[in-house]
Amino acid sequence: MKNKTRKMIEIDPEWVLMILTDSWLTDGDGLAIITVDESNYSWVLIELALNSLNIEWDANLFSTIKGVEIDYFFEIEDIKDLCPAFYEGLITDKNYV
Repeated sequence: MKNKTRKMIEIDPEWVLMILTDSWLTDGDGLAIITVDESNYSWVLIELALNSLNIEWDANLFSTIKGVEIDYFFEIEDIKDLCPAFYEGLITDKNYV
């Protein structure tokens, strides 16, 4: 077996937050809420993205008919300069899924 070299991939945290979330919304008081389905493991990348951006966040798990979902909460302004496209989607709800 040949020694294969590893290839590195780069994933933009903003892409992760925009593409891998099932839905996002704001609470009207400056808090962003993004939801992911626990079964597809996208939550791992969501947490990695938020942590790599040094965003303070909290999460709640809850059961639904489809399974377990995770809601992530963070301040909208914390993401404004770091992820401008995602921020714009949050404040206008134009990318709500």
